[in-house]
Amino acid sequence: MCLPYIYQNKKKQNMKNIYIIPILFFSGLTFAQTGKIGIGTSAPNKNLHVKGNVQFTKDLKVGGTASTAGNPGTEGQVLVSQGNNKPPKWVNLKTMESLPHIASMSEQRKNQNVAHQYNSGAETQVFFLASEVSKLDNDYITYNATTGEFTVKKNGIYRIYVRATYDTELNPHGFTAGHAKTTIFKNNTRIFARSSYHGERTPRVNHTFTGADKFQVGDKITMKTYREQNHIMTLTGMVITFNGTGV
Repeated sequence: MCLPYIYQNKKKQNMKNIYIIPILFFSGLTFAQTGKIGIGTSAPNKNLHVKGNVQFTKDLKVGGTASTAGNPGTEGQVLVSQGNNKPPKWVNLKTMESLPHIASMSEQRKNQNVAHQYNSGAETQVFFLASEVSKLDNDYITYNATTGEFTVKKNGIYRIYVRATYDTELNPHGFTAGHAKTTIFKNNTRIFARSSYHGERTPRVNHTFTGADKFQVGDKITMKTYREQNHIMTLTGMVITFNGTGV
């Protein structure tokens, strides 16, 4: 509520010396002598200092000048800080490199039959069928079902979650003990691995692990498995997430 207060100069009785001074009566609203406005606070430390909740019933414009309106962003975008004395900016969630982004997910399910039997003593590359690869974002990574290679399309740090299941349940007695190893390669160089040894009559071996590394555009990611005895891969998969540029 704003009420006028009329002040009259007593020395000169003329209309030129009559001033109308607005007096503001807003609950919780403070106008400091520094020109700062406080809402819910009597000591604002910024041009506009709000202590409490804020509700917007229309768009929020960011940036702009004295003669141009700010940017309201587009549907689905979020505000990201650019640091002190800089306005925040609207960005798409996909480009927010401070948050993990699922680049690809793949699984390999194999029935227990001789067609999916792996021989012992050999490290075997895992090939995922194209239909078994889901949530693939080609802006970050692509997959070639013929070569079994994931190819990186954006520089940055990628986290890889791995699961591998080695099944020796159909093997006869005396042919289930031994080592198992699951490995992730970058450009044919081993970067992550899980190795374990298992005694006789171990029908099933599960490997799960995760690792992160920095990749460049064009790098190849492959997965290989090894079991000392003949085995069947019953459930094997990878989840690859993008974790930012690391700069």
